This record gives sequence, C-alpha cells and structure tokens, in this order.
Amino acid sequence: MSVSSGDAGVEPIAEDRTPSTLTVSHDGVTYAVPVHVPQVRPAEPLLVLDLHSSHGNALGEAWCSRLDEQADRYGFVIARPEGVIPAETPNPDRLWLWNVPGVPTTTGLVPGADDRDDIAFLTAVIDTAADRLGTAPEAALVGLSGGARMSSAYAAAHPERVVALAAVAGLRSSGLNSSSPEHETDGPAEDRRHGVPVIAFHGDADDTNPYQGGDAPRWGRSIPDALEDWAAYNHAAGQRESRVAERVSRITYGDDPHNEVTLYRIDGGGHSWPGGPEDEAFSDLDATGLIAEFFAARAATL
Repeated sequence: MSVSSGDAGVEPIAEDRTPSTLTVSHDGVTYAVPVHVPQVRPAEPLLVLDLHSSHGNALGEAWCSRLDEQADRYGFVIARPEGVIPAETPNPDRLWLWNVPGVPTTTGLVPGADDRDDIAFLTAVIDTAADRLGTAPEAALVGLSGGARMSSAYAAAHPERVVALAAVAGLRSSGLNSSSPEHETDGPAEDRRHGVPVIAFHGDADDTNPYQGGDAPRWGRSIPDALEDWAAYNHAAGQRESRVAERVSRITYGDDPHNEVTLYRIDGGGHSWPGGPEDEAFSDLDATGLIAEFFAARAATL
C-alpha cells in the first residue's frame, strides 16, 4: 500500500507555460531566482520556497521535488533560490551550499562574515515576490537535506513569515525564538498566529543525516528531539503514532492546522526524497503530494 495526497479543487491549468525568473536584490547584489508561476492562481497566491540540498542547485531541486505540477493544481508560486557558497572548487556544475547560521557546511567549514546572510536573503526573496508577483507576505518553505536545514533555520528565525515548513531528510529546530512578543504562541489556539505547522520525512537508516542524531556540529540532535522541539514551540500536545503503509509510521503532535507537527518515519529508509525520481528513493510514499496538500490546507487559513 502506498500513501499519496488527495484530489485538489483547482481548475486545470494550460500546459503552454514558460519558466521565468525573479530578480532579487540583496546587500548590493542582484540574483536571478527561478520561479514557476501557474496561469491560474488566487488573488494573493502562496509562495513556496523550494530549497536545494547541499551540493545542489535549483534545477536539480525542481527535478527532485516535482512540485511544479502540484503548484499548478493548487495555485502556488514556486521560487527556487540558490546558495552561493561553492560546493566544489572549481565549480563547473554550479553546485551550492547554504549558509545555515553557525553551522558548518558539508565541507566542514563554518561560513564567515563575508558570506551571504541566507536568512536575510530568503526574506528578500519573499518580499520581492510579494511586490512583483502579488504573493502573500508569508511563505511556505520546503527543502531536502541541507535545504531542509536551511528551511528549518529560517522558520526558527522568522516564524511570523512562515505559513508552514516541510523538511525532507533534514528537520532541525536550533534557534527557535519564542522570546519576542511577536513570536509568542501562548494563549488560545486561535491567537497562536505565529506557530509553524511542520511536516517532515526521514528514514531511520539515513546515513547522511542520521535519524538518531550525531556528535558533529552540522548534525547533532535526533529527529525525534527536533520534532518534540517544534511541538513544544507550537504548544502542540498529544503525540499520536500510526502505521500508514508498510514501513511507514506517521507521528503527529497537535490537532490544530496552525500548530500541527507531523513526521513520516520510513523503516530502513535512506537519504532521499520519498516517491522521488532517485533510484534509491522509497517508492511507497508520495512526499510531494503530501507536502502540497499540507501547504494548501494551511494557506486556506491565512
């Protein structure tokens, strides 16, 4: 048995669409960010930032996540910004690393003061898209591996700008900020505007970002710890676990669309996008469809 998303209620989209780019200026530098804009969309569509893995780029992420088709169904705008730290030297394939605050890259080096502030850069992408494309002033973030770590870091730093977080093989929680009144989530559920709904996917045999964590600065706390951190931040109580497919368990905290935290754990699963095109990807879980459905449900509450 496989797990997939349900049907969407958006009218069909024509196929004759040309990919475009969004010009984003940040700290005196201009970046061309690939954007997928559906022909049919709401008056203020949801922006989805789809972040590539370490040693990846926007083109590879589009191939892996396959979110463009889902964007057409739900009326999302997809933006795929790239890191600017070279993953290789020389770098003919234009593969990049993210500057996750205070965390070494996969090369073992901690980005320095001269490296782009990617938290601020992603805010610039969101603001520019809102100005130029009419998207909402908040975004949903999704990423694979290093992109999941970057998405997690952004959501922790700016929960007020995040509709939902999806992390594939890389959920993190470091830097959660609940000290500022604008980030507080105390009070009745309807007042918790800045909780961050989370959906995550992780294989318990992942040897790149181990499920049980590790002792390296880049990857320390376990996935269960990160899940519990987000649940505590969101005031999402009542852990529930169920078997949803062979080798797949769903662990959920909370029952409010503003605070739900869910993990799909794959028994024996490795480091890949479930249902994705990679040869090693676990095939009986449609992470792309589930993420899009999760984002659409949260966007409907804006």
